[in-house]
Amino acid sequence: MNTWIIMSMVLASFCIYKSGGQGHFENCCLSYAHNIHKHAVYKHAKSYRIQEINESCNRKAVIFMMPRKDRVVCGNPTEGWVQALMKHIVKKTHHSRNMRNRKNIHQNQ
Repeated sequence: MNTWIIMSMVLASFCIYKSGGQGHFENCCLSYAHNIHKHAVYKHAKSYRIQEINESCNRKAVIFMMPRKDRVVCGNPTEGWVQALMKHIVKKTHHSRNMRNRKNIHQNQ
């Protein structure tokens, strides 16, 4: 088999694996995650961003950043678990920030 074909197949396989098979292309979610273990997403998602519809992204989505293995999970913003996870991340972020502020206040006294 031609070396060029083999290399192309390896590269395509790596790109599909790295995107998690969700249709994530150049910071754009082309499809939503299905059949995922939501508990794992709740545990590992550290932040999110909202994808709006534009010339390169054809659907609105919420992109959850998963720092382990540098992955993302694309969620449908109308689904309840996506909205709940967004609130959970905001709450967790505010709690962490408040704890750091309290620690700094106590150290400065």
